[in-house]
Amino acid sequence: MNNSPDSSSPRPSRNRYQPIRELGRNRENTKITYLGKDSATNQLVILKRFLLRKAEVRTFDYQTCQPQIQLLRGLNHPGIPRYLDSFPTGDGFCLVQEYKQAKSLAESPNLSPDEIKRIGVAVLEILVYLHQQNPPVIHDNIKPENILIDDGFNVYLVDFSLTKIAASKSGFLPPEQSGDRKRAEARDIYGLGATLICLLTNRKSTEIHTLIDNKKQINFQHLLSGISLRWIEWLEKMVEASPENRYSKAAVALKALKPINAIAIAQVSFSSSTVEFKAANPGEKLTQTLTVTNSNLDTILQGKWSVAPSSREPRRLTDSHPWISFAPASFNGNRSDCKITVDTSKLIADKVYERQILLQTNSSPETHSLVIKVQTAPLTTLKLPLLSLGMLFVIACFGGLAAAALIGHNGITNWLILILGLGVGSSGGVAAAFSYTDLLKRIIGMIGGLATIVGFLPVMGSEVDVIGGFFLGLIVGALGGVVVKNHLERKFPMKLAAIISILTAGLGMSFGTEFIDGLFNPFVLLALAGTGLPLVGAIARLNLHNKTVIDNYRKSERYLIKP
Repeated sequence: MNNSPDSSSPRPSRNRYQPIRELGRNRENTKITYLGKDSATNQLVILKRFLLRKAEVRTFDYQTCQPQIQLLRGLNHPGIPRYLDSFPTGDGFCLVQEYKQAKSLAESPNLSPDEIKRIGVAVLEILVYLHQQNPPVIHDNIKPENILIDDGFNVYLVDFSLTKIAASKSGFLPPEQSGDRKRAEARDIYGLGATLICLLTNRKSTEIHTLIDNKKQINFQHLLSGISLRWIEWLEKMVEASPENRYSKAAVALKALKPINAIAIAQVSFSSSTVEFKAANPGEKLTQTLTVTNSNLDTILQGKWSVAPSSREPRRLTDSHPWISFAPASFNGNRSDCKITVDTSKLIADKVYERQILLQTNSSPETHSLVIKVQTAPLTTLKLPLLSLGMLFVIACFGGLAAAALIGHNGITNWLILILGLGVGSSGGVAAAFSYTDLLKRIIGMIGGLATIVGFLPVMGSEVDVIGGFFLGLIVGALGGVVVKNHLERKFPMKLAAIISILTAGLGMSFGTEFIDGLFNPFVLLALAGTGLPLVGAIARLNLHNKTVIDNYRKSERYLIKP
């Protein structure tokens, strides 16, 4: 570049300062900054040329700027490049400033939160110095372009305003600026807060206005992750729309910032270190709740659940898993109850599955791994409780034998009384079997009640028949109820369980009566046929059902996911 000044370059003061290249200019082209050289000292300097409009040139008096220039030249702080000289030009004036080998924050992307906090502390220390001057020096133009940082992380505040700043939409001027409300120190604080928000959110200075809502408040919290909540609150107070709610002094803001940690790392803990499922029925959906907490209340835990890929499963095109799901799949909070659901209908029966579930968080480490274990239920086939059925058959045989003996001893006229006792006893036995109270206590209580009733019966024969029928019915009914419960525990339908139990008891009693009334008694033969044949049919239907279930499962098993 030609170092000789042209018509747009500042005129040298006694040929001492030579511009080298332009560094930048404002939008209105009223201020141009050059890198220059001091020929007297052979040192690099910064030349700031202030241009006046044609109408202002005729009335401009350079001496009116001297109080402000002298005030700036009197500043002595390591974070403020020294003002060395000034001189008038034909269309304005020029300031000469110490050159610092540093870049502006607008050219320093990807700063860490800790580094950004250090910058905030350094600039606040400069503002404390400026605001303590008499009269206070107000920068009035703090933004990323006007803060420099060198390789040693030294921070410099440059480009102090010498003229009244007009209302701007840049986002670095506080809301009260446009209304000419004089809150001098609070304006610098607002500009610094907006600058730090730019750095934290990786926004250019020309984009900060996009974060300002209709209440003139900067909304930036949703753009941050892993940042201390105390620091976010501090920044919110720095850029409060109302100056009364903002930090009024740099010293107060500095004191509040120093003890704050810039980065807050979440501390993740789980309510359980293992997640195990055991299915009771094939195809069952099982759900467990796992609570995730963060003990560091200075940050908000953010997490997202996923399942690690497995070679046993088909490649997934989406984040969804074929048989493991999470609700919610992602969360934002320091306590989250996550429901983990496994769908065993897609798994092979009677197998153990292990998968790795992952939680991606803003904590350290970022990824947390848990092992989930699933025991699938065996294939359900309906198996008869042969032991309890056999006992019911034997007891019913003795019951039939005793009933036939009672009828034969007391005459056929007491048959209805015997049946009545048998029915009452059977009902009581079934009720006792299904009661939540101990079975033996229930039976003893009913025997006591029967003894009271029998005491009022006038006929001895009736007493014998009622007592005998009751006890027979009680024993058979209680055991029949137990058999029904055994069937239900084996996943039998209630109707089928009751039919098999009733037919078994009926068949047993029919066999018992055979020993008294004879095998060829037509009533005995009818009873045997009426209970035996339906029982054989029910068992045959049961076996057919089991075969169908097994065949259907074998056909579908090849499509199920392997352990």
